[in-house]
Amino acid sequence: MSINDLVKEEAQRQIDLAIEEIPSDRSRLSTPIARSRFQYKNISDFLLGFEYGHITGMCACYYQNQVEQSGRGVTKEEVRQATNEISSIIVDRLPEIRQAIVRTG
Repeated sequence: MSINDLVKEEAQRQIDLAIEEIPSDRSRLSTPIARSRFQYKNISDFLLGFEYGHITGMCACYYQNQVEQSGRGVTKEEVRQATNEISSIIVDRLPEIRQAIVRTG
């Protein structure tokens, strides 16, 4: 399996995990301390951005680790391209993520 295929598979897995964790994330990020610290107005919008960033970051790290395990370094351009592919996978599943957020509200 190619590194790109592994990253796409990992993106799907990370999205599934994020959806499962949304109730916990909402609870943890809805406290008065978290609200004050992050200064958001709408928890649902904040959670969508939080999950998007978390998934993207986890998958970018996964990509970098996979490339490094193959014995070479990764360039910024390669990370940028991988991140763009990851973002498109996330965007395809945004309705599902948003629905999971709405269900916890």
